Amino acid sequence: MEDSLPPLLDLLDALDNDHPFRSLDPPQHRQYTYRAVTRLLLCESRVQPVIAVLEDLHWNDALTLGLLNELVVSTQNARLLLIATYRPEYSDEWRNRRIIINCV
Repeated sequence: MEDSLPPLLDLLDALDNDHPFRSLDPPQHRQYTYRAVTRLLLCESRVQPVIAVLEDLHWNDALTLGLLNELVVSTQNARLLLIATYRPEYSDEWRNRRIIINCV
């Protein structure tokens, strides 16, 4: 899980400016970030149920929206509740998606 630390620190703007992670090309940077956040939430959901809240999606950037898409796909069987808020005029990709709820 140590390889997840640089992407997570980068999200928190706590990574050194000269860290090699910052020099990755954008697709690699995005892939490692998605993987690190997904891994963190999945690992924690094995210990206890997790609630992740993403607010004001209508103001978010492509990285955040891509991460949310990745989480929706990658964490279907996890004990993870994703809550997303946004303005009514925002067009999401999940409104008509079939959601599978597993009760444990």
